[in-house]
Amino acid sequence: MRKSIMLLVSWLLVLVYMALMIMSISKGFADGSDFEKLGTAVMTMMMYPHLITVAIGLLFNILGWALHKPGYALTVAILYTVGMVLFPFFFFMLLVQTILSYVAYAKMKREGW
Repeated sequence: MRKSIMLLVSWLLVLVYMALMIMSISKGFADGSDFEKLGTAVMTMMMYPHLITVAIGLLFNILGWALHKPGYALTVAILYTVGMVLFPFFFFMLLVQTILSYVAYAKMKREGW
């Protein structure tokens, strides 16, 4: 069986996205004054639902790619959509991954995986 290239690209992009988010949050806590650290803490608390949803989606994305399961691909696409709704400020940073996941699900379903 062939593995879905779209799911692979999607989870690699989300992996880079999550690494950048973690690096930017940790940099915000390391540098700056107390007020900047407070602002970073508030922003991080606001981002927690988004980050958790995207992290769970990343896990399902890797599983869907490795196990060839179209249900996991649909779950990933829905989780990324929920992640975009939870924190609309980063809407465009997840848009490509979400579209890739929906298209991968449609192709996997059509090919009978």
